[in-house]
Amino acid sequence: MKTCEDLDLWSRILQETKGIILQEVLVCVYLHTKEKMRYFDNVLARDMLYRRLFARDMTLDEKFKKLLYSALFDQYAHAARIRNESKDLIEKLDMLCALSAKPYDILAEKLPLLLSHFIEAGK
Repeated sequence: MKTCEDLDLWSRILQETKGIILQEVLVCVYLHTKEKMRYFDNVLARDMLYRRLFARDMTLDEKFKKLLYSALFDQYAHAARIRNESKDLIEKLDMLCALSAKPYDILAEKLPLLLSHFIEAGK
C-alpha cells in the first residue's frame, strides 16, 4: 500500500489499546500547486484501508462507514476546487460525494467500479 500506511497502523494499534480524539490540528499537509495529485488512486487506497478496517471490526455501523467516505470525498472535491482542477475532474469527485449519500452496501458495490473507470480514463 503506497498511501494510508499511517491510518492502517493506527487502526491496528487502536484494536489493542484505547485512544482519544484531539480537536486540535497536529499535522498539516502542503501540496505544491504544480504537484500532480492522484485523486482517484488515493481514494482507492483509502477504500482498501477502510474495507480492511470494517472486516477487522464488525461493530462499526453504517453511519460511521458513510461518515468516513463522505469526509474523504468532500476533502478531495474541496482540494480539486482550490487547485482549480478541470471541470471534468470536479464533476467526477462530486459524483463520489453524491454516492456517499447512498446506503453503505450500494456505495461499497459501486465505488470500485467508478474508481477503476476514472483511473483508466485518466491514463
